[in-house]
Amino acid sequence: FSSTVVSGKLILAIYSILCYHTSTQYMNRLTSYSYSWGVGFAFFIFYTVTLAPGILWGDPAKHVLYVYHFNLSTDLIGGHLLHTLAGRLFNLVPFGTLAWKQNLMSAFFGAAAIVLFFRLVYEFTVSVKAAAVASSALGASHLFWLCSVINDSYALVHFFLTA
Repeated sequence: FSSTVVSGKLILAIYSILCYHTSTQYMNRLTSYSYSWGVGFAFFIFYTVTLAPGILWGDPAKHVLYVYHFNLSTDLIGGHLLHTLAGRLFNLVPFGTLAWKQNLMSAFFGAAAIVLFFRLVYEFTVSVKAAAVASSALGASHLFWLCSVINDSYALVHFFLTA
């Protein structure tokens, strides 16, 4: 299956579950938190299944080297201190290669950004359905998906922009 077909089916599945479970007008905050975590976990699984399998050319390769050598440079040509520190934490995962762990870090921060975006939309609309559709559309968009499956700083930036 292509990622577009899988992401479309994921959006439809999340929306159908929400239509079934949110038939009442009032939804308390605790329930909306559980839905936001559910949508985030679904996208974490989706991103993990479609992760880049290894090192890619360009900046992702440089980031893997920074984590491997623990290079904490802050030069203007691509030194990302926070990305390197977070990469060292994800290097503690007991399975997988170093490159796969770094790609997993991007999947984690991409899914966490989806959770925060769900919460943000819910606070503005007080509608779980609207928040689920908006966050699913963001998470399944090609650019957001691409940033969440490769080892680059974009998923980390998305996370902190939604926080």
